[in-house]
Amino acid sequence: MLNSTARREAVQAPEAAVAEHQAHRQRTTAASDELFDRRRRAADEVIVRVEDYVNRFAHSPKRFDKSVKSDRVEVGRFDDRVHRRARARRNPARERSAAPAPTRRRRRTEAA
Repeated sequence: MLNSTARREAVQAPEAAVAEHQAHRQRTTAASDELFDRRRRAADEVIVRVEDYVNRFAHSPKRFDKSVKSDRVEVGRFDDRVHRRARARRNPARERSAAPAPTRRRRRTEAA
């Protein structure tokens, strides 16, 4: 009787360990599958967002460049107007004419 109880306990212990191991394996497999699916979905979302961000970033310098060019043109026009007004203040006769006065060349007189 002593031997049969020891034998039964000796057989049940590994069977219980195998059953526990199988339960852990099933939970681990299910968790691994869920983790893989989450990572795949997250990777798809991240890739799409990163592509959108990079595309916006890649295209923004072109828009920025156009903006800077138009700003430079506006600044140039403003500077031109400021210079014209400053010249007009110095020379009021020039302000009246819409077109700038042509430059006159002096004729050389030949000395005999």
